[in-house]
Amino acid sequence: MPASASGLLGSMQFSVAASASALVAFLHDGSAMPMALVIVLCGAAACGFAWWSKRFVV
Repeated sequence: MPASASGLLGSMQFSVAASASALVAFLHDGSAMPMALVIVLCGAAACGFAWWSKRFVV
């Protein structure tokens, strides 16, 4: 069971990274702004998920 969970988390990480890369490519305008925007969005999403998951910890 632990190996299955590890494999699932690894594939989820790979999928999110591929999606972020595709978003940067889609927003490409010749500057570093799209990359910075995606980094900020990923950071905000991570903070949001961390806050959301703390609500369920007793």
